[in-house]
Amino acid sequence: MIFEDFFNQWNNKPCEMEDPTNPDQCMDLAFAWCDANNIDRAAIRHLNANQIWIQPNDLTVKYFEMIPNTPNGVPQKGDMVIFNT
Repeated sequence: MIFEDFFNQWNNKPCEMEDPTNPDQCMDLAFAWCDANNIDRAAIRHLNANQIWIQPNDLTVKYFEMIPNTPNGVPQKGDMVIFNT
């Protein structure tokens, strides 16, 4: 039940994981999710979140299944959703 534990830990709370000069960004929560799942943060580390999708690296494809947004590509509990620009 890692998702429920993660949700309970961070729901309605600030999350700072990476850069305290730019606090509590969406990527901080994504990094926390990686940490909770023992995934190297380098799998998603980019300047902009949409680059995770448009410029995946070897670690991205190692740890994540890249599912395009289609009528059948519905996110499941625990999925990380990346939006385009």
